[in-house]
Amino acid sequence: MLEKIRKIYPCNVGSTERIARVVVGAVLLILSLAGLVGESYGFFAGFIGALGVVSGVTGHCPVFLIFNIKTTK
Repeated sequence: MLEKIRKIYPCNVGSTERIARVVVGAVLLILSLAGLVGESYGFFAGFIGALGVVSGVTGHCPVFLIFNIKTTK
């Protein structure tokens, strides 16, 4: 099943960038959930954090796909 997903959503994010996305995304998500980000930016920070974690874990970035960017080797 993972092979079918990889054909539809190819891995286009390199390993170093994946780690950075997960770490930064998790920090933003935690700050948002803890209420440490201002009220007006809390939802936005949580949303961006969640996107970072998901793209870091899966190795696929839809924006990179649109602009045909690959940071994989």
